[in-house]
Amino acid sequence: MAFPTRGKEEFAAVYMPMQKLVKVGFGKMGRMKVPITSHAIDYGTGTFEGIRFYEVNGKAAIFRLNEHVERLFASAKTGNYKLPISKEGIRNAIIETVRRSGMTSGYIRPKIFLGESSIRVSPHPETHVVFHVYTQELLDYYKTGQRGDKGMSVLIASKPRRTPFPNSKMSGAYQAGAALAPEASVHGATENLYLNSKGEISELTGSNFFMIKGKTIFTPPVIRGEVLPGITRDTISKIAKELGLKFVQKTIRPNDLLSADEVFVTGTAAEVSKVSEIKIPIKNGKIATYAAGRKLPGNIDAILKEARKKGIVPKEGVISINIPSKNRSVEDPKPISYVDLLRDKYKDIVHGKEAKRQKWLTIVDRVAPITSAKEYFSKHITESGLNVHEMPDRGIWELLKLRKMGPSGRISAGLGVGKRSE
Repeated sequence: MAFPTRGKEEFAAVYMPMQKLVKVGFGKMGRMKVPITSHAIDYGTGTFEGIRFYEVNGKAAIFRLNEHVERLFASAKTGNYKLPISKEGIRNAIIETVRRSGMTSGYIRPKIFLGESSIRVSPHPETHVVFHVYTQELLDYYKTGQRGDKGMSVLIASKPRRTPFPNSKMSGAYQAGAALAPEASVHGATENLYLNSKGEISELTGSNFFMIKGKTIFTPPVIRGEVLPGITRDTISKIAKELGLKFVQKTIRPNDLLSADEVFVTGTAAEVSKVSEIKIPIKNGKIATYAAGRKLPGNIDAILKEARKKGIVPKEGVISINIPSKNRSVEDPKPISYVDLLRDKYKDIVHGKEAKRQKWLTIVDRVAPITSAKEYFSKHITESGLNVHEMPDRGIWELLKLRKMGPSGRISAGLGVGKRSE
């Protein structure tokens, strides 16, 4: 499978605390080199965002950029990744990267991570902090983006997805999801659905979970610290009322799905995607999840009992809960899909068709092009006494390349970067 087409240029800013220096610059896409000694490679120390932009009147319009930048900085604070550039500076670096990409729609991946460091888990005081952003094309993420589609299949994962920072987009938090991803594909599902330690539904690998009953949307609560407060999730909470729907945060147990009218997931990449089937793995005739057989509030034994009544419990494999594609509990002569209505409204908003939601869109040409990265970012440094250097096209990428290993395991880096001590 070919990789998606990426933009023409990328941007990076590298903070060198011991040198009191920030190096910034735009460069041709693909030239950035990250040293194998980067702290983020060993320990997953980084945070990122996923942002989408859509074509509106022939121009790129970035959806809820301000909220994404706010969350990026909040996550960086959680990880203690200090980047002395203001939110406005990062915001406009993202806009400029989109402008230089030549794309009018696509996906933006900004990230903050720890660069070259020692082998200790605790970052060395000299550790570089790197900000990087690029753009790429993104089509139908789950291939369920069309109105009236049948929806995708998800599998309840065999293990919980645990993270100490569930309300932040920390890079390391996605390792468990990546490791368990083959479970879904083995059973013919698109994605994994995770339970918490009580056997209650939390979220998917990279999407928030929703269930509709009647005219009420239910979703697991953020307040319990087990669910990422998704920006698309927040968008749905705001537009639900306009469709006459209630939005309720409450505990959802797997057996609640037996009476669901509709199920869907949301995310920046996923947008609003319908779920048509939820699979539960079976091993030796029993539910093969970590919570199986435990008498907990979220126990899914009720589903197993229902399946046994129907005589559909295999010794090995899965049992499935089929989710209706239309809401049949609504007092209407013709059942409708509220997921379709939510998706239609969401698409209208991101494509600039709703005047009152224009504030959620950032049109790229609203900001003057950045011709000198040094001159621009010198105005957005938040720490006194720092110097800002602009690197030419290759310069900023050479900055990150490991040059040589010195004696006694001490690392020497090029371009005036000081020695690293273990």
